[in-house]
Amino acid sequence: QKGAAVFIVPELYTRHFASLPFQSLGMMLGEFSPDGFVPSHEWLARFHRFFAGGRVRLDAGQALAWLRGEDASVEPPGAPVLAVIDEQGRYIGRGKWSDGKLKNLLPRRLVWMQA
Repeated sequence: QKGAAVFIVPELYTRHFASLPFQSLGMMLGEFSPDGFVPSHEWLARFHRFFAGGRVRLDAGQALAWLRGEDASVEPPGAPVLAVIDEQGRYIGRGKWSDGKLKNLLPRRLVWMQA
């Protein structure tokens, strides 16, 4: 853990090289916020398919709006932070249920710009 961020580090590294300094290592699992633990975009992108719950499926129109960085109006999902998937089950980002809508947490570097 570094600050609020939690990283997944290979066991072999911790077993054999834990005393070596490093600049960056492992995959960010997520970070602690005032609302609780928030999984990282990268971790959800890799492991969302293993979740029994905590996912929201958007239709084609909603998915395009989501990829443009817009929030989504969906039924309350029952979990605060969710993996967002499209109609084909592909991961398209993470969202947070807030103020009656699904707030888009897609990293800004991944937002599609409109032409």
